[in-house]
Amino acid sequence: MTDSDIQKETERLYEEWMTAATVHDDDWYKNNLADEFYYFSAGGGKATREEMIDIANLSGNSEYELYEVTSRLYGEVILSHGRYMGKGEFPADDPLVSPGMREKYGRGVELRFTGTWIKRDGRWQSLHLQTCEIG
Repeated sequence: MTDSDIQKETERLYEEWMTAATVHDDDWYKNNLADEFYYFSAGGGKATREEMIDIANLSGNSEYELYEVTSRLYGEVILSHGRYMGKGEFPADDPLVSPGMREKYGRGVELRFTGTWIKRDGRWQSLHLQTCEIG
């Protein structure tokens, strides 16, 4: 794959992820998160693959806009980082969104992320994601 191919592929994956989060598509998480996936959220929470699948089914509404992604391929691993906006209402039982972040998400918050993708069985799976608030 060329650098351009990797860039387009990771942009597509993150756009799909943001759509899955918006429509509560737990099947996307089941198909695209590696078994050993781990997430650290900007709100101080953490989640395994199984916890992310459960969280995908929580009520609430959200929207996301991907601003930028930069990706590099290292063998069968992609390291990526970027910036996005998140906005919405999150239920009180969402363990990934602290009360302070819940308020900020209501107004819209910009975040940076770092992610790791691994190629398995001919497709990319997310292995790790960490987000942090900008500003």
